[in-house]
Amino acid sequence: MANKEVSSFRRIAGGLVLLAFSVVIALYTLGVSAPFILIKMSDDEIQTAGVITEIKEETVGKFPTRVKKYHFPVVTFTDVQNVVHKFNAEQSISVTDLKEYPVGANIPLIYSASHPENVVLNTYPPGHYLILVFGLLVSFWMAFRGIKISLGRVKIMQPEEKVS
Repeated sequence: MANKEVSSFRRIAGGLVLLAFSVVIALYTLGVSAPFILIKMSDDEIQTAGVITEIKEETVGKFPTRVKKYHFPVVTFTDVQNVVHKFNAEQSISVTDLKEYPVGANIPLIYSASHPENVVLNTYPPGHYLILVFGLLVSFWMAFRGIKISLGRVKIMQPEEKVS
């Protein structure tokens, strides 16, 4: 049984699908990391602790087997000018983090001194940047492969069908 080369259309379509998927991975990786990175990159970042005053629960899903619950803390903190700020975190905290950060507990924050309304929870794991780097490397590799496949630089073979 001989192999035959995949048609140009299928090769281009497959390469473009791989390229699109790589863009989705890159955007997701950056979207998860963006708030943390933007504040960490500012020159006037301040690390402090806030107090969780409330935890808002949001349920997503229509079917009982597909319902997912997200927990968003409402946090108050005092900035360097002794002004008290209250904010609704846009980051949800996991069920395991809920045990560590119940209502009334201190939670680590990072905020911008010049814009204290720019605040994020600092509950990222220490290796968070490794996850970002790995996600971007995978997406760039997939994009490169997708482009090579679309341009026909990678030979893709498919087995011929048996004729009875």
